[in-house]
Amino acid sequence: MKKDDGWTILREIELHEWIVIAYILCILLLRFFLGFWEIPVLKLTFGTIEYLLSNLLFLPGVILKYMSYIPQHELILVITTSAAVIYMVEKKKKIAVPRNTWLFLRAILSMFALVMVYDTLSNYQEQNNLVYILNQHDYTQIFMRCDQEMFGIQPTIYLQQYANPLLTEIMYLTYGLHFVFPIMIAYVLAQKKEKDQLNEYILAVVILIVCGTTMYFIFPGKSPIYTLDYTNELKGYFLSDIIKFKVDETRNYHLDCCVFPSIHVALAALNLLYAFKYTKKTGKMLAIPIILSWIATVYLRRHWAIDGIAGIILASTVYKITPSIYHWWNKKKIK
Repeated sequence: MKKDDGWTILREIELHEWIVIAYILCILLLRFFLGFWEIPVLKLTFGTIEYLLSNLLFLPGVILKYMSYIPQHELILVITTSAAVIYMVEKKKKIAVPRNTWLFLRAILSMFALVMVYDTLSNYQEQNNLVYILNQHDYTQIFMRCDQEMFGIQPTIYLQQYANPLLTEIMYLTYGLHFVFPIMIAYVLAQKKEKDQLNEYILAVVILIVCGTTMYFIFPGKSPIYTLDYTNELKGYFLSDIIKFKVDETRNYHLDCCVFPSIHVALAALNLLYAFKYTKKTGKMLAIPIILSWIATVYLRRHWAIDGIAGIILASTVYKITPSIYHWWNKKKIK
């Protein structure tokens, strides 16, 4: 048996986990040097967990809202303790828990942590919007012109003629499920006990989100819903009101800054590519909802069409380069 030399835990950390740790540190250090360290980052981003759970359960999350009083130090303790427990159980096997369960939880932890950091980019008061503090250029008009020149019309305005409550309900449903798709794929791969496939997939998701959020700093802009004039309001039924409320709560006019590329579209495209690569049955099941989620970003006026095109290009690029990066990392770990 290989003796633990004290560096075992570092060697066990996967590349996607290192990237998440580095990205979180970069964002927190950036806020510190800009003088925003006093902002309760973790407390505010706890709303992201509420948002994810309300997406998963299709609930308004009213009850979960009362959980946001948890102090920062307690939330930090919960996260670090959970991570430590997962590691110790996986290594020591003192508790009889299926290996695939811990593979899944470890993978999901990285995605949740990254989503929480993403939520901190704009989920603040107007004067503390990190993206616009670092880059005051607004590319909204450029995105608008791109759509006009490519299609001869504004796609979001064109689609309003087809708006009806049932279609709006379906669009909001698929739009709100975009974080559920990667969880489903990760679960399927974990159940198959395909550790390498799961780690490569999570690495691709992490690279995509990091690249996408970094591009938000370079190309800040606002959504069509806050830019163009529409002749009708999108009205659905029950679920659409819940999801719209959650989106508007965190992405109002002052906080809206992150549209290019569309991570909604990019993540959905990446999910579709990996679903067909590793689990064709899952790919066929998710194909229609994922394609609808692409249309939903424009129909719901949350993204310009050019955002979605950029998202698909980003997803295709990440899908192409991730296997080489993952194989390089594995060879390095063996050495």
